[in-house]
Amino acid sequence: MALTQVRILDFGELLKFLAPYDIIMSFCPLEDEPDVGLVNQWVLDNKKNLVCPKIKEEDLLACQVFDFGELNFGKWWILEPKECRSIECEKIEIVLVPGQKFDVYGHRKWRGRGYYDRFLAKLPGAIKIWVLKPKQLVDKLNPNPWDIKMDILVKI
Repeated sequence: MALTQVRILDFGELLKFLAPYDIIMSFCPLEDEPDVGLVNQWVLDNKKNLVCPKIKEEDLLACQVFDFGELNFGKWWILEPKECRSIECEKIEIVLVPGQKFDVYGHRKWRGRGYYDRFLAKLPGAIKIWVLKPKQLVDKLNPNPWDIKMDILVKI
C-alpha cells in the first residue's frame, strides 16, 4: 500500500484553518515540545471552547478550560486543568497533538505510554493535527499497529 503525505501548514495557516471550528483540544507543552501557548490564547480570545487533557490513571480526560489560571502541574509534571469540566469526546472537532518525532505520512512517536493513542481512538470524526518543531520531522517512522495516524502537520 502506498503511503500518502499529509497536509503541511505553518503557524499562520493553522489559525486560519482553526477559524470555523468551535471545540478545539490542545495541550500544554513540555520543554521539548512546540510552544502552542499562542494557539491556546487565540482559541480563548476568539470565544472558542478550549479543551485540555487531564491524566486520570491510564486515560486522558477532555476538560474545558476558560482561563490559564485553572491549570496546575499534574502527573508527569504536565500542566493540566485542576478540575475537569468534561466535554463529550464526540463534540471535539480538532485535536492538537504533541509528540517527539513525526513523519510526513501522519505517523508520530511520543513517550510510549499510549495515552493519546487510546484517547484519539475515541475521536474518529475529529481532525488530528500534530504540532512540531522542524527538527522533529524525520523521513519515515515505523508505526505500531495501535498508533493513530494524524491528518495535518503544523510546523511552529
